[in-house]
Amino acid sequence: MYSVALNRAYKLMGSQSRSLVTIRALAVLQAVLVLILVALIGLILNLADHRGVTRLMPAHLQPAQFDQLPSWLRIRLPLVDELAAVDTGGKKLSLTVPETGLYPVVADTTFDPNPFHRIAGGILNGFVMRFRSLRENQGALVSLMIAGLVLLLLIGLVGRLRNRLAIQASLQSASALRNQLHRQMYRLGQTSLPGEGLGPVINLFTRDVNEVRDGLLADLLHGGLAPVLVVGLIAMALVLSPSLTIFLLALGGLVWIAAVPLLHSRRREGDEVTRDAAVGLLQLHEDLSMLRTVRVFGMEKVDHERIEQHLGEYQATEERRLLCSRGQHPGVFLAIAAASFLALGLLCHSVLTGRIEMASALVLIGLLAMLIWPIRIWFYRTRTLATADRAAQAILAFMERKPDLQMPVGARFLPPLKHEIQFVDVAVEDHSGRALLEGLTAKIPAGTRVALLSLDEDAKQALACLIPRLLDPTRGNVLIDSINLRDVTLESLRAQVGLIFQADYVFSDSVMNNVGLGNPSFTAPKVIEAAKLAHAHHFIQQLPQGYDTLIGPLGHPLPLDQQFRIALARALLHDPSILIIEEPHTPVDEAVRHLMDDTIERISKGRTLIFLPHRLSTIRKCDLVLVIHNGKLETLGHPRDLQTQSKLYRHIQYLEFNPYAANEAELGTLS
Repeated sequence: MYSVALNRAYKLMGSQSRSLVTIRALAVLQAVLVLILVALIGLILNLADHRGVTRLMPAHLQPAQFDQLPSWLRIRLPLVDELAAVDTGGKKLSLTVPETGLYPVVADTTFDPNPFHRIAGGILNGFVMRFRSLRENQGALVSLMIAGLVLLLLIGLVGRLRNRLAIQASLQSASALRNQLHRQMYRLGQTSLPGEGLGPVINLFTRDVNEVRDGLLADLLHGGLAPVLVVGLIAMALVLSPSLTIFLLALGGLVWIAAVPLLHSRRREGDEVTRDAAVGLLQLHEDLSMLRTVRVFGMEKVDHERIEQHLGEYQATEERRLLCSRGQHPGVFLAIAAASFLALGLLCHSVLTGRIEMASALVLIGLLAMLIWPIRIWFYRTRTLATADRAAQAILAFMERKPDLQMPVGARFLPPLKHEIQFVDVAVEDHSGRALLEGLTAKIPAGTRVALLSLDEDAKQALACLIPRLLDPTRGNVLIDSINLRDVTLESLRAQVGLIFQADYVFSDSVMNNVGLGNPSFTAPKVIEAAKLAHAHHFIQQLPQGYDTLIGPLGHPLPLDQQFRIALARALLHDPSILIIEEPHTPVDEAVRHLMDDTIERISKGRTLIFLPHRLSTIRKCDLVLVIHNGKLETLGHPRDLQTQSKLYRHIQYLEFNPYAANEAELGTLS
């Protein structure tokens, strides 16, 4: 039985319900074809064992039975009166007829006490009577070989079609799950802080969805095939010899019961020695890292003895690890070997006493050996489904989470910022519960440039993310022109806010789509004009395909300052009234710095700019600096005033912009 979570994943295949039925039917068909192929192999072995010689026993030669023999066989025999004669010993005659193809199998089952043998013989007799080639040795062999090759071709074609349909169905389910996760991420606002909150979601989106996909694929591929094969192979073995089959299956079950605890013990031992080997490698790494200490203090002799000891211990651990990984447990090997010899002896005894023919014994061994394949794939299916079930439960738990950001019914439209942005006693915690903001209250007048400074980068980003409402404060309110952001529509709010974080400068797409975001209203001339204003047009033209060049993590690499200017062009095209800018962390040369400053001067007109700065020149050009310490507003004022009034402001400047510590004086990157 599947869990609720895995059932939900299966329901995503609902649009392919016909394909699912087809996959199950093809699995059964493939299993039946495999069983027929096995039966053909058994007939070939029987043909070779009998050499096409039909032995007619006295019971076959009685007048009543003689008349039931096929006409093509009777014409090869003496007259009925002669068959009724008895020899000098008083025993009835038995005759052998050569070159009769597969008919010897039919004759042997005519008076067999096993009803299944008689039924099988009757079915085979129908084929022999219908196809003349089966009555001759060469013709029967050629016919069986051709039929076997045709079956192999059909098995391959059916398997290929079944695999294709199963893969398509499982991939559709995975795509549907990823679409649902993507929509849920929108509802939950998981992209609140750059670098935070995405890890678990990415694992769900990639690893867990793949595990569900693999579980569904294993179930579709093996769920219908393995049971039919197991039942069919056991049924065929029981037809050949019920007593031997039951005994050999019981023997295999006993070996399995004995082997399971030994295998688990070996696996635990393997895990332990793997950990010990890892510790040994760390110890050797530490020995190598101590060379300077050894040389300075003259510890060469002690160090040599120490590393010799650690090498010996590591060698012994590796030997145990390799033995565990490359060899079976001795007890398991002995149990399998003993059971195999016992089974072989029993089969040989049955052949010698005439209880079973050699060909039938070989077929029986093959049937029971083939059971290993469907049993193994069934256990693989079970393990894969268990993993998929755990992944599906994690996905379902995420899907059932309630969004943190709620938009009330009748939410207001937010007009462009005119007066101020207010933070009223706001508190924010990160995903681990650490307080980033704690009771912060501040005002940012419209049309000003504001720099956010803090020793805690996450605190600055949290304050910035409150404005476009990528997250809500756990306490307090954020207001724009005295309107609480919780009371406005997200669409109207985010139309007024542009956000440029270093983690999101560019994404893997063309330059045109990076700037225009695929919006059809942003035509190529508008995108180019925005790129010119951001001083990005020149270097974009020099890219291999210009504005059609693929950039981002999977595309043409760009320096961070060029990525930053493309992000500025995107913000210009969006035309927000509030623009939040995180500057590049890496130093830039003087020419590039002037281009960036000129772009910011151009976009600042009529807008409120909020910086997460990484250059002193940016801070000095701001109207206000908002300094956060321990989640609270430490100070707010003009940078020139704070230079003399705030020790924390000077301390942050020293730590983040110290030219000697950062070695930036030589690079000439500070203004």
